[in-house]
Amino acid sequence: MLAGAAGHGSAGAAGDAPMEVSFLMEIRSGEESTWFLDQVEEKFNVRIVPNGVYHGDKEKVSLLLATGECPDLFCPGDPYDTLAQGLTRTIPVEMIHEHAPQYTKLLNDFYPIGWLLGQSPDDPGDYVALTAVSTTHAYGRDGHHDRNRPDHAPRPSAPTLS
Repeated sequence: MLAGAAGHGSAGAAGDAPMEVSFLMEIRSGEESTWFLDQVEEKFNVRIVPNGVYHGDKEKVSLLLATGECPDLFCPGDPYDTLAQGLTRTIPVEMIHEHAPQYTKLLNDFYPIGWLLGQSPDDPGDYVALTAVSTTHAYGRDGHHDRNRPDHAPRPSAPTLS
């Protein structure tokens, strides 16, 4: 997922009105939100507004990007293509370490090869995309999210490895 270059909002302090963030997302259930979006909105004091466009609809996504109407957050397909088009930028590894310490720890502890994925072809210290990291706390033993749970809540944390 990438933050769009538009940057329509600014982070607010506690007690401020939630920042509104547009998101390239179609909620196919017909509902206005999802459990996950509700959790993110509550935790980070933001209001996420899905724009109704499915990320796999290449024609609509291309039109949004070409007209400069890309949402604040989007999954554009090939991150190297969007970088080459000037629609996104790289992320310095120092910024990842500073602003995403939990992500850094997950990669270091569970998926160190992940640091080799998404690197900029011009500078291996910059990243075009961040790799996903999953641990068993949110997934069943077969690696799939347990959608049969009524609250869709993550499973309890797995025991730490020693």
